[in-house]
Amino acid sequence: MLLTFKVKARRYPSWHYAIASVFVVLGSAFWAWVAHSALAVTLSVAWQVFIVYCGVALLFLGLMYIAYERQFRNHRSRAVPKVASAFGASMMLATLYFLAKYDAHATAKTPVLIISVVSIAIGVYVSVFLIKYEVE
Repeated sequence: MLLTFKVKARRYPSWHYAIASVFVVLGSAFWAWVAHSALAVTLSVAWQVFIVYCGVALLFLGLMYIAYERQFRNHRSRAVPKVASAFGASMMLATLYFLAKYDAHATAKTPVLIISVVSIAIGVYVSVFLIKYEVE
């Protein structure tokens, strides 16, 4: 059973991507601040959080531009949902990397990591194979 979404094919102007990159930097700084203040990680780990989140998001921002252009030219292309699901999985894997690096009891960390990896796999499968997009 496929879940179907109707979307309009459109070409986005380049200033949308410039604003999105500013939001990426601000969002990455926010999560680095949360890691430093709420989770009490060291400043060097907070910088790593900022760099990894910013790098992954900026990489996928460029890939989303390519995917939207492909979707605009070929309405049957599945590039946008595939790139979006890969972005979500990559951000979650980056989060899991920092959670695994964070000092906690191994008995609590292992089930959380296993459940998270299974959730990522299920989410990627659903978004790539079970959701259908109809482009108008």
